Amino acid sequence: LSELLILPGSPLIGKTVIEAAINDRFGINVVYIEREGHEILSPQGSELLELHDRLLVEGTPAELLQMQHEMTLRPVADYSVDSWHPPEDVDKLHLCEVTLAPTSRLANLTLGQLDVRDRFGLSVLAIRHHVASSASTLRGRALDFGDRLL
Repeated sequence: LSELLILPGSPLIGKTVIEAAINDRFGINVVYIEREGHEILSPQGSELLELHDRLLVEGTPAELLQMQHEMTLRPVADYSVDSWHPPEDVDKLHLCEVTLAPTSRLANLTLGQLDVRDRFGLSVLAIRHHVASSASTLRGRALDFGDRLL
């Protein structure tokens, strides 16, 4: 996970998460947006991006560097966990593991095709396929029976 700041001149300013196509273009998942001290957990595709938004994103180092360069973003300096305070709506945030059933209609579909964030309001952080785990480039990975989604 990395935190990136939207700088003046960024092509992301004024676009929705969907219009920005961050996941499609860079393979990066936006986990939350911090704006003026308020956190938007699991932002919907219709969420508008603004100047000085802080994006908590997940992706590979190469994906993050490419996005940072192309989208005029700056990494946010690390800060102490002690300075973090839970958002007001933290009770709305839940973590669960879901296993794809043998009769699931979702088998062979990708997370991108399913559009789980906008359809269900969910963010998939990782997929465990039998014994192998993956936490990056999830959007294009086809789901299979027995996959566990976090």
